[in-house]
Amino acid sequence: MENNKKQTAKSPAAIVPAFGRLRGQAAMEYLMTYGWALLVIVVVLAALLFLNPFRAPEQCTFDTPSLVCGKPLLSAAGSSGDAKLYGKITNGFPSGIKIYGVNCTDATEAPGPMPTEGEFTPANSDYAINGVDCTRDSGAPIMTGEDFSGRLYVYYSLLDDGAGFPKRVATATVTAKAQATQTS
Repeated sequence: MENNKKQTAKSPAAIVPAFGRLRGQAAMEYLMTYGWALLVIVVVLAALLFLNPFRAPEQCTFDTPSLVCGKPLLSAAGSSGDAKLYGKITNGFPSGIKIYGVNCTDATEAPGPMPTEGEFTPANSDYAINGVDCTRDSGAPIMTGEDFSGRLYVYYSLLDDGAGFPKRVATATVTAKAQATQTS
């Protein structure tokens, strides 16, 4: 019986190579686990950069609830930096209004006087913004692909405003990405 125990017992020299192999396997499992985790992180970061969810949404929001702005479209003319804004303004006043002009800029104060002739917009109707120039206060051009954040100033009057009553100014915050102008 004692003879059998001696034959099955392993010598210390025979045990060391087995532990050496197990350490190598553990190291490989460690590297593979962290390799997969790193690959997942790289794929998620690439998806975030491609989708860019942190960019401000394209929007137009008035400070008065009686005027509503549609989604703005900012069109930039290549390297010249000329940018035009397209969209619509919905008159939410209970009566019609007269819109004298629209100005798009990143200036914090409303620009100078607008034309004296206005366009009548009935209640619950749209006023089209067809290519209003968008400018930067600094004079820097707005290039294709750039994000623009500024203000839309709408000069208007209500129908019951008197002849000497000053024009009203509604301000909207505009955020849009300049897109390339399509030529025909």
